[in-house]
Amino acid sequence: MIPLMLNYLEEKPKSSEEVEKVKSKLLQERESVFLCLLIAVVCMGMTACGLCVQSTKINALVSVVCALIVTAAFCLLLAPEIAMFSAWSMIQASLSWSTSGASFYFMTDTAEEYPEGPHFSSFFYNSVIGSFGAIMAILGIVMFQKYLSRYPYRMLLVITNIAFSLANMLDVMLYTRANKRWGIPDHAFVLGTGTAQNILDQWQWMPQVIILSYFCPKGLEATVYALLAGSHNLGNTVAMNCGALLLESLGVNPDGSVGESAQFENLWKASAISGILPVITIVLLFRLVPDVQQGDPVMEDRGSPSEGCLWRRLFA
Repeated sequence: MIPLMLNYLEEKPKSSEEVEKVKSKLLQERESVFLCLLIAVVCMGMTACGLCVQSTKINALVSVVCALIVTAAFCLLLAPEIAMFSAWSMIQASLSWSTSGASFYFMTDTAEEYPEGPHFSSFFYNSVIGSFGAIMAILGIVMFQKYLSRYPYRMLLVITNIAFSLANMLDVMLYTRANKRWGIPDHAFVLGTGTAQNILDQWQWMPQVIILSYFCPKGLEATVYALLAGSHNLGNTVAMNCGALLLESLGVNPDGSVGESAQFENLWKASAISGILPVITIVLLFRLVPDVQQGDPVMEDRGSPSEGCLWRRLFA
């Protein structure tokens, strides 16, 4: 909040005339306004479903259907270049299935609940791992800016997707307890793999942040960027719900009960699947992501994010 309060961004108050001009321009972008409303309705619907329905199958199905609806709307109402990258970003996020619901119990269960587990304390799991991950994420951003900020988008996304999947596959060693058999302490192993995963996560995300900014027309930056980032976040919700369904299908349903070792027998399988799935997006990447250097224009200058969209071509 301090940089905002001290106005480090050097923003200037707008006059009433300038405010009206911005409102008028926004209201002319009917497609963008509709997409904003659509995402709002979809998010509220998914929230209501999550609160009212306990079935992981239904929640996963609802989230996938919502993602398909939003993707179809983006393809219909946004310029082709923006729509294709947005679709790729959502697909990538949707395929990063989460197993965190089970890994929490795997790491924090006591010796009575899971004798073979690492038995991390709440302080280590929440404070140490969390703080260490945040520091490594900042380091990843600094390293990206220094060493990777000039490479083409496609090259970076291919390399980082493969590397990130390989780093996530290291979790299989933890869940099968292979690291203990090889003499690697759990605390050191988790911090080591966490370092690689957090740094690679930033290297994977930063090119997307940069390219999204180049898709935003002048005067509509906040609206368009929020739409594109919102579609990515919707993909994260799909990933969480599908990950929960995957865990349930494999019989991985720990709840902190005494003697629940059997609940973790297939956790490594869920981790392996969630680690492999993002590689699928590499195939789509060559069709949906522009083949340009970072910092170069990704499309022709457009006064509107919907200029040239399928809807306008069909009904203009």
